[in-house]
Amino acid sequence: MIRRLLAINMRALMSSASLRGNALSRRRGGAPRGAAGKIGVFGLVAFVIWAMLYFFYQIFSMMHDVLFAIDLGWLYFALGAVIVFSLCVVTNIFNAQAQIFDARDNELLLSMPIRPSAILTARILSLLAMEYAFEILVAAPAFYLWLSGGHASAVGVMCFVAGFVLLPLPALAVSCLLAWILSLLTSRFARKNITQLIISLAFLVVYFKFATSLQSFAANLVQSGAALAAAFRRALPPLYFYGSSVADGDPLRALLFALCAVLPFVLTVALLSANFIKSATTKVGIKKRQYREKAARQSSVFGALLRREAARYLSNAMFILNMSLGSIFTLVAAVALVVQRSAVVAQLLSIAAQLDIITTISEVPVLARLGAALYSPALAVCLALMMMASMCCASAALVSLEGGTLWILRSVPVPARDVLLSKAGFHMVLVAPPVLIASVLASVSLFGGDISSVALAIILPQLFILLTALGGLALNLKMPRFDWLNELQPVKQGAPIILTSLGAMALILGAALLYLLVAGQYMSPTSFGWLMAAALAALDILLYRWMVTFGARRFDSLAA
Repeated sequence: MIRRLLAINMRALMSSASLRGNALSRRRGGAPRGAAGKIGVFGLVAFVIWAMLYFFYQIFSMMHDVLFAIDLGWLYFALGAVIVFSLCVVTNIFNAQAQIFDARDNELLLSMPIRPSAILTARILSLLAMEYAFEILVAAPAFYLWLSGGHASAVGVMCFVAGFVLLPLPALAVSCLLAWILSLLTSRFARKNITQLIISLAFLVVYFKFATSLQSFAANLVQSGAALAAAFRRALPPLYFYGSSVADGDPLRALLFALCAVLPFVLTVALLSANFIKSATTKVGIKKRQYREKAARQSSVFGALLRREAARYLSNAMFILNMSLGSIFTLVAAVALVVQRSAVVAQLLSIAAQLDIITTISEVPVLARLGAALYSPALAVCLALMMMASMCCASAALVSLEGGTLWILRSVPVPARDVLLSKAGFHMVLVAPPVLIASVLASVSLFGGDISSVALAIILPQLFILLTALGGLALNLKMPRFDWLNELQPVKQGAPIILTSLGAMALILGAALLYLLVAGQYMSPTSFGWLMAAALAALDILLYRWMVTFGARRFDSLAA
C-alpha cells in the first residue's frame, strides 16, 4: 500500500514540477506538442538547472583550495552539508505543511481501510525525493571539485555517497516538525493568512541573509579559517563527523554521523505517526464572525471583478508571497536608496570615474557608454526597477487559477474583455504603486531638477509593468492549465509564469546591450530611455487590441 500511495504522490509531483501535464507541453486542443516544443521546454529546464549548478560551483570553488591548503578539508564538506540542510528545510517546510497536515484528501484516505502510518510514510518519502533532487544541485559541484583536486580516496568516496543518502533525513525531520508547529499556530489565529505570511517572510529573510553571507564567509576563511573551524566543530559535532569521514576516510566517524542523522528522523516520524490522525482531522475552533446587516453598495462591473481577484489573492498567504515578492524588494530598495543616498551617489560616481580612466587607456567604447549611463542614471534606475517588477508575474496565472470555477465567469452576463482587463488591472494594482513610489524616491534622491529624467523614471517602468500584465495574461490564455491539484501549482510552476519572467528579463538585458553596443554612440542614456518608452507604448497598444478581440474570443472558447 505504501508503494501505491507513493506512486500516486510522485505522479502528482511530477505532473506539477515537470513537463507532464504542463500546458507548455500541449497544443491548444490538448494533444502533445511536437519535438520542437519539447526541446524548447527541456532547454528551459536545463538552463535553470545549469544556473543553479554554476552558482554552487562558484561557492565551492572559493572554499576548496583555501580549506584543503590549510588542512581543513573536513570543513569543506561540513559547509556543504550546511548548505544542503538549509536549502532542504527552506524549500520543503511549506510543502510538508501542505502535503501532510493540510492535504485536502486526508479525511478521504483516513476513511478507507488504509493504515494512517502508510499514508504518512508515503508522503514523507515523496518529500524526501524532492530533497534528494535539491541535494544533487549542491553535492554535484562539491564532489566534482573534490575529485578534480586530487584529494579523494576510495573510503572517502564511499562515505560521501553514504552522506548523500543520509543528509536529507535530519533536514526533513526539521521541516516536518516546523510544518507541524506552523500548522498548529496558524490554525489558532483568525487571521491565518497574515500569520503564515509573516512566518514565511521571516524564513525568507533568514535564508537570503545566509545565502548572501556565503561569499564573505569564504573570503574570510584565509584569515580566520582555524578559528572558524574550531567554533564549527564545537557547535555542530555531527557535521564535523560527516566532513571528517569524507575528507579523512574515517568509517567510525561515518557511523557516528549516520546515528546523528537517522535517530532524529526516526523519532520525528514516530511522533508524527502518533499524532497524525489528530493533526489531520482536528479543526481548531476560532471565533466566528457575527453577521451584521449592511447596505449593499453598487459598483461597476470592473470594480466587482477586481475585488474578486483581490479576495482570491488575500485568501492564501503563498499567493501574497509569490505575487508580491518583487514589490516588497522594490520598496526595500527604494527606502535603502533614500537612507544611503550619499553612499550610493558616491559609489556611482566612483565607478564612472574608474571607467573613464580605463576608457582613456584602452579606448573601449562600451565602457565609455556605461560610464555615461552612470553619470546620468535615469536609464539605469529604470532598468533596475523593471528588473524588480519582472519578479511579479501575477497575470500569468490568473486564468489558470479559475480551475473548476471557470464556468461561473462564463455563465455571468459579463463580456470576456471585461474579465480579462480586470485580471490585467489587478496585476497593475499589485505592482505599479510600489514601483511608482520607488520611482519618486529615486527621482528625489538622484535626479534633482532634471524634469526629463524624473518623467522617464516614472513613465518607463509603468509602461513595462503594463506590458508584463498584458503579456503574461496573453501567455496564460494560450497555455492555460485547469487540472492543477494545488492552487500554488499555476502560481509557482506554471509555464506562463516562467516564460513571462524570463521574457521580461530578456527584454531588459536586451535593451541594456542595445544601448551599450549600438545606440549609445548616437544618443544619450535619457534619449534612449524615451525611445524605449515609445516602443513599449506601441507594444502595449498592440497587446491591448489583441486582448479585447482575439483574447476575448480565446477566453470564451476555454473549457476547464
